[in-house]
Amino acid sequence: MTNKKRDVAFMIISGAIIVVGIIGLFVFRPFGLITIVVGAGMLLMAYLSKL
Repeated sequence: MTNKKRDVAFMIISGAIIVVGIIGLFVFRPFGLITIVVGAGMLLMAYLSKL
Protein backbone atom coordinates (compact mmCIF):
# COMPACT_ATOMS: atom_id res chain seq x y z
CA MET A 1 0.00 0.00 0.00
CA THR A 2 1.41 3.36 -0.97
CA ASN A 3 1.47 6.41 1.22
CA LYS A 4 -0.67 9.05 -0.53
CA LYS A 5 0.54 12.03 1.53
CA ARG A 6 4.15 11.14 0.82
CA ASP A 7 3.45 10.95 -2.93
CA VAL A 8 1.71 14.33 -2.96
CA ALA A 9 4.56 15.91 -0.98
CA PHE A 10 7.06 14.35 -3.38
CA MET A 11 5.17 15.84 -6.34
CA ILE A 12 5.11 19.30 -4.73
CA ILE A 13 8.85 19.17 -4.04
CA SER A 14 9.62 18.03 -7.58
CA GLY A 15 7.46 20.86 -8.93
CA ALA A 16 9.51 23.32 -6.90
CA ILE A 17 12.71 21.81 -8.28
CA ILE A 18 11.38 22.31 -11.83
CA VAL A 19 10.62 25.97 -11.04
CA VAL A 20 14.17 26.43 -9.73
CA GLY A 21 15.43 24.86 -12.95
CA ILE A 22 13.40 27.27 -15.08
CA ILE A 23 14.85 30.19 -13.15
CA GLY A 24 18.29 28.60 -13.48
CA LEU A 25 17.95 28.59 -17.27
CA PHE A 26 18.26 32.35 -17.25
CA VAL A 27 21.29 32.33 -14.94
CA PHE A 28 23.36 29.35 -16.08
CA ARG A 29 21.85 27.20 -18.84
CA PRO A 30 23.47 23.79 -18.06
CA PHE A 31 22.46 24.03 -14.39
CA GLY A 32 18.90 24.86 -15.37
CA LEU A 33 18.63 21.99 -17.84
CA ILE A 34 20.01 19.43 -15.39
CA THR A 35 17.71 20.68 -12.64
CA ILE A 36 14.65 20.48 -14.90
CA VAL A 37 15.52 16.92 -15.95
CA VAL A 38 16.00 15.84 -12.31
CA GLY A 39 12.73 17.49 -11.28
CA ALA A 40 10.86 15.91 -14.19
CA GLY A 41 12.26 12.49 -13.28
CA MET A 42 11.16 12.89 -9.68
CA LEU A 43 7.70 14.03 -10.79
CA LEU A 44 7.39 11.03 -13.10
CA MET A 45 8.43 8.64 -10.32
CA ALA A 46 5.88 10.15 -7.92
CA TYR A 47 3.14 10.01 -10.55
CA LEU A 48 3.86 6.40 -11.46
CA SER A 49 3.88 5.34 -7.81
CA LYS A 50 0.38 6.81 -7.39
CA LEU A 51 -1.04 4.53 -10.12
